[in-house]
Amino acid sequence: MELLGGPKIAGVIHRIAGTTFGTIFFGHIAVALNTILVKEKGRFEWFGSQSLLPNKKDCMFIIGLSGLTLWFPVFFGKFLPGWVFNVATINHGEEAFLPAVFLFTVILRWRAWQRPSPR
Repeated sequence: MELLGGPKIAGVIHRIAGTTFGTIFFGHIAVALNTILVKEKGRFEWFGSQSLLPNKKDCMFIIGLSGLTLWFPVFFGKFLPGWVFNVATINHGEEAFLPAVFLFTVILRWRAWQRPSPR
């Protein structure tokens, strides 16, 4: 935490990263919708541009919505019960932990195993 400048600076870095993540997400959706509705005129392909659209199986909206709930607790506290903030805290941590585990176990370890051995 000291390397990041303390808890306040770490919080600012986290919020900037979350805003960047959300911007990339909505930009990605805009490009996918533009490709589907304008360029391809509604044509469906299994592995085409519609595969870029999020569906219920994609949990990206969970980390974004829980992050917004935790970022603006006064606003969301006006119409959400208190237990929602506990659930949002758990969901936000869980959704951040899963990609980290995936990146380490699948991608990084796979690259280490597939590295050619010196002979």
